[in-house]
Amino acid sequence: MRTNVGSGFPIDSRWLCALVAAVVLLASAPALAQNSGSWLGGWLKTQPSAQQMLRGKDPRQVQLVAQLTDRLKKNPDDSDALDKRGVLYLQISEQKDLYWSYWQDLAAKDLERAIQLNQSDFMAWLNYGLLNFEVGDLWWVNDHSNARRSVWAYTHAIALKPRYAPAYAGRGWAYLEMSDEGHANADFQRALQLDPRVRAVIESEAAGIRRQLAQVPGARAEIKMMGDYWVASNVHDAYTCKDLKGVWVEPNQCRFSKMLNPGGPP
Repeated sequence: MRTNVGSGFPIDSRWLCALVAAVVLLASAPALAQNSGSWLGGWLKTQPSAQQMLRGKDPRQVQLVAQLTDRLKKNPDDSDALDKRGVLYLQISEQKDLYWSYWQDLAAKDLERAIQLNQSDFMAWLNYGLLNFEVGDLWWVNDHSNARRSVWAYTHAIALKPRYAPAYAGRGWAYLEMSDEGHANADFQRALQLDPRVRAVIESEAAGIRRQLAQVPGARAEIKMMGDYWVASNVHDAYTCKDLKGVWVEPNQCRFSKMLNPGGPP
């Protein structure tokens, strides 16, 4: 279990990024397609090259990726190599570089494959729970799919090792993301019974999640405001719309943000 789950950025920076992402996703929703082949449900996207993604990375990580990939070329069903490479991809994603979401996608594919090969793979279930927790929910549309998937994975890990405290802590955080305080606190108490040393990390992460949940109503209001628009009924072509600093969309509408133009279209 990590000791700094979710603490890669100050909370305000993380939510600013999430706000921007939310607006972009909502604006482009019809163009997005879910990848039904992945439990993680990642968006279909153009994959950057391995050279791009590994540029500037720790040479030891680059070497380990190469070694594990070579093992998997020789034996695609090497569950140990899948476990290790999936965890490595997850660790690289935590650096929050330009390609962090792609690293999460790669981690998901390896861990899912390891689980499919061996339903008793404790480490794969455990890290798949962590991965889905870190991917986070689409809180702006109240979608808790990733948190539910995280709970599901941690539950499988707990069934395999019922005395492993970090698995209860991780599941508790996932429950907390869904505002399920009852199940979250029960898991936190069980984790503390098994290993009192996890108290500090449980409390730190739980406090961060609760702070984020408290910001959700305000953040959703911001997103709504950013998405509301006026339609200029007297503008009938894209060139005029652009000159007026509007956004031309089909079917032939010139739109202006209500947040930037509270008095109506110019």
